[in-house]
Amino acid sequence: MIFASLHNHTTFSNGDGHRSPRAHVERFASLGGKAMAFTEHRNTSSFVQAEQACNEFGVKPIFGCEFDVAMPNEKY
Repeated sequence: MIFASLHNHTTFSNGDGHRSPRAHVERFASLGGKAMAFTEHRNTSSFVQAEQACNEFGVKPIFGCEFDVAMPNEKY
């Protein structure tokens, strides 16, 4: 079975990320992973570094983003 990690946050993620994109990819590749997603909170700043690391380690990058959505009259 091939495992693809679809929910990862790096240091670029606002609030709950840790480790650099390269560190994530390196560890994932060492475990035999073939594809992983980067789903940062509120930004896409890690995508260049993530793609470079994925290319280096033979992992397919999948890009996404988590955004906050609020109703027009709701307070945060």
